[in-house]
Amino acid sequence: IKNFKLTGEMYTSHQFSGPITRWMSGKSTIDNVEIDVAFHLAPNLAGDTSSGGVIGRNGSANSLINNCLVKTHLIGDGAEDGVGPYWYVGGVAGWADASLQIKNTLILSEYENVGAEGDNSRTTSRGAKATLTNVFVSQFFREAEGTLATPEQLASGEITWKLNGSTGDDPAWFQTLGTEPTPHLFGGDAVYLYAGQYTNDKPNPQLNAYAYNL
Repeated sequence: IKNFKLTGEMYTSHQFSGPITRWMSGKSTIDNVEIDVAFHLAPNLAGDTSSGGVIGRNGSANSLINNCLVKTHLIGDGAEDGVGPYWYVGGVAGWADASLQIKNTLILSEYENVGAEGDNSRTTSRGAKATLTNVFVSQFFREAEGTLATPEQLASGEITWKLNGSTGDDPAWFQTLGTEPTPHLFGGDAVYLYAGQYTNDKPNPQLNAYAYNL
């Protein structure tokens, strides 16, 4: 799955569920995907949800999630009737039989009536521990995984810069500084680093050096 944006509200009554797919295996790849959904878990799942913010279950160490923005609001329905909290959720994967590779990804997810105290819910993936490369999160969920990104870092352009591999050329991530509080995919202003400051203006070292010598 590549170059895909998912928004809205979703409901599931099945274990091992996720907004994008229930199952990844083989050399499956989810690349350049933006998820901004409210994902409702039905009351019959309160015992063992095993669902995630992107996928339900991973079955292969060759599976890859790359350049993804995860803003899934995982909601255990039925709190008003005393149902929950729902056990066993993952910010990315509900369960992994093999280590899931997650790269250049930002997790801004929220959790409501899920992840009981003492269960093994995780910030990224339950089961086999995920292999993380350049992964940032706005909050840890039960386990400290990835790199915590503060609101100030997100707004400054620092995280956008780092998600792009510390370069402003050929970016996958964009952000209009001073207007957009967080990075996003699918076009916009690139972020550069010049003289210790993050900027949307592409530096011209030769011009700057000339102006300095005037």
